[in-house]
Order: sequence, then structure tokens, then C-alpha cells
Amino acid sequence: LKERLLSFYSNNGPPKHIIIYRDGISESEFVNTAREELTSVMAACRSLDSEYRPTISYVVVLKKHHTRFFVQNECDAKCVLFILLLLLLLLLLLLLLLQLE
Repeated sequence: LKERLLSFYSNNGPPKHIIIYRDGISESEFVNTAREELTSVMAACRSLDSEYRPTISYVVVLKKHHTRFFVQNECDAKCVLFILLLLLLLLLLLLLLLQLE
């Protein structure tokens, strides 16, 4: 990761936004894996410049065989919204924990 960031940095300057697209993390491993990977990305950024703090988006795709993009009824819509809100809260908590370290 550090090598890729350095290559981009030397050719284009520092990216303002880094997007990490991740697949293959089970729900039980999500928090630990995300913490380790985000810590690694932040360390790589600081190694280029101690003041460099890009916006980082961490996107995780989960493989659920019965997940639908379009809901069938109002109850399903509420469940999808609830799950998305929980995931957002989890991500915000993770970012807060990383800032406290």
C-alpha cells in the first residue's frame, strides 16, 4: 500500500480522497480488519508527510445471497434502513476509535 501511495504521490501529488473497496470480510472479522487496514493506510499517509490527512472512504461488500436492491414491502424497507444506519454508526465509531489512538 505504501508503495502504491508513494507512486501516486510522486506522479500526481497527494490524493485528497482515498477509497478502499474491500470484499471477503466476514461480519465477525469486520471491526478488527477495518481497524488494521485503516491504521495501515493512515501510517502510510503520515510517512509521506506528517500533516497529510486525506479523506478515507472504506467500503465493504458483504455477500448475502438473499439481499435485494429493491424492497418488496414497507417492513423490508425499514429493515434495510435500520441495517444501513447500524453500519454507518459502526463506521463512525471505528473512525472515532482510530482518531483516539
